[in-house]
Amino acid sequence: MTNDTRWLASLALLVASAGAGCTSPNPDYDPPRASGPQSNLPNDPPAVARADATVDTSPEPDAPCAIYYRDEDGDGFGDAQVSLRWCDGAPPAGYVTRAGDCDDGDARAFPGQTRAFDEERVGGGWDFDCDGKATRVEVGVVQDCQRTNTGCVGGGWFKPLPQCGQQGKRMSCEIAGYEGGKPICKAAYHYAPPPCR
Repeated sequence: MTNDTRWLASLALLVASAGAGCTSPNPDYDPPRASGPQSNLPNDPPAVARADATVDTSPEPDAPCAIYYRDEDGDGFGDAQVSLRWCDGAPPAGYVTRAGDCDDGDARAFPGQTRAFDEERVGGGWDFDCDGKATRVEVGVVQDCQRTNTGCVGGGWFKPLPQCGQQGKRMSCEIAGYEGGKPICKAAYHYAPPPCR
């Protein structure tokens, strides 16, 4: 056996002895692996927020706002044509929450008015309850002027009865004096429009 042959035999024996007791790896074996931020491995670094994460920077909602209407005549109802949006608590002076005033220059005219008037509105017209039409209050026809223990009664309107804004003949029964402690009644005649609202 030459020296070269002897050297190759020794090398083969060394390799065989080094691999003794080793087995081939199991092809079905799957070693544990860390999986994201749920990993409990002690050497995992702490989770770091993404740089491109969305942050809600929108402002807080505004305070509640409301629409207010100018109330020039102070009757509690404003002009729907003159309004403002207000977001700072109580309304500014001269403004109210209710609209619908049909004559904001005349405090007699506002929605729900129950009184009637025989003088035209400041802004013109006879609609005082702001329902879109002038309504004549029922007026009584003329009756004789009579005396009572306390005063005089009678009077009324002559036919044809006038409409709102029209002049009609009216009689009123007035006290002209006293006689024996009792009133003296006298009929008075004049022309005027009927009360309307």
